[in-house]
Amino acid sequence: MTVRAACALRLEEWAVRKLGVPTVRVGMRCKLGVPEGKLISVGVAGGLVPALEIGSRVTANRIVDEDGQTIWEGEPLKVPGAIVGTVASVRNVHDTRASRKALYESTGAIAVEMESLVLAGPLFKGCFRVISDTPSIPLILFSIYGGLAALRELTKIRLETELW
Repeated sequence: MTVRAACALRLEEWAVRKLGVPTVRVGMRCKLGVPEGKLISVGVAGGLVPALEIGSRVTANRIVDEDGQTIWEGEPLKVPGAIVGTVASVRNVHDTRASRKALYESTGAIAVEMESLVLAGPLFKGCFRVISDTPSIPLILFSIYGGLAALRELTKIRLETELW
């Protein structure tokens, strides 16, 4: 069974397809539904710690919800140059420094996204993200600077798919 990359945004899907990886667009918070089969969650994310700059690669070894409850744990996807860590998957946008700091402190997550919370299930294989915004460069500037830089970085990555 082929593993597909679930992407929220049309631009994420475009970037991942350039890598030759089968994709499916699920929409923000998976509003377009969750497809059947093996999935990985791929796209952009917000950084929760100052050490993550725009364009940093993050691969999850654990995904938690806003309360810090583990919703998935496993081997991180093999992504060259990626930082391995906990990713928070949330229901609402966290775009202020205060909310990002609180999320980091309560969950230990280094990045935040909104799809894996819904995607995580028995056939879920992991999460890989590129940082598009940080506590000091908020989401509002995403399309101006961080989003474009993150999507450009996403198109450069060669995912090692043999283990999926």
